[in-house]
Amino acid sequence: MRKVLIIAVLCLVALPVMAFEGQIGVSAGYQIFWNTSENADSQARNAIFAIDGANFFGSNGGFGVEYGIGMSDLTSMKVGDSTINDTEVSPGLAFRVGAAYRYGFTDMIGIVAGLGVNGNVDWGSDDSGWSTADTTTFMLSMYGKVAADFTFGPVRLDAGIGLGGPLYVSSTTKIGDVTTTTEPDVSGFFLTPFVSVSYVY
Repeated sequence: MRKVLIIAVLCLVALPVMAFEGQIGVSAGYQIFWNTSENADSQARNAIFAIDGANFFGSNGGFGVEYGIGMSDLTSMKVGDSTINDTEVSPGLAFRVGAAYRYGFTDMIGIVAGLGVNGNVDWGSDDSGWSTADTTTFMLSMYGKVAADFTFGPVRLDAGIGLGGPLYVSSTTKIGDVTTTTEPDVSGFFLTPFVSVSYVY
């Protein structure tokens, strides 16, 4: 396992050297997740801010890889007919990695599509007065996205939308010295409109 991780890291480090075109920048998105699990009628909304990058193996795009890491902040949650705006969940970690394809119609206008996996780690705390329950939730999801991009010299602007759903979820709760971990069966889908600005090199 350790050798596999080392090889994966070396490959990621080598990608910018092998690629013909790369970009690095920041993005902002607003994710809406609909939980369609049995006996679950909820909706979560997250603001996502990330540092993103992509490397393409063609001089004007083509196939490549994309990656990003940032912050996910739960802004509101709807359960049934009730909406909770003041959540007790701290901003979490968001990351993604996937394959990408970019097609440039002109030097200025292009379209990019991506397919991969993203992860979210969220931390929450519930103080009942007698004890405090600290919860860590991890969700691994598959995503697909499409965006239009506009390049002005070394600056590229993207605007698009992502769609996906959960593959695996785990929840760990600690109350005092007692820690329990569950793997709930969560189904649903998310929709994420986003914008980004990048430096092209």
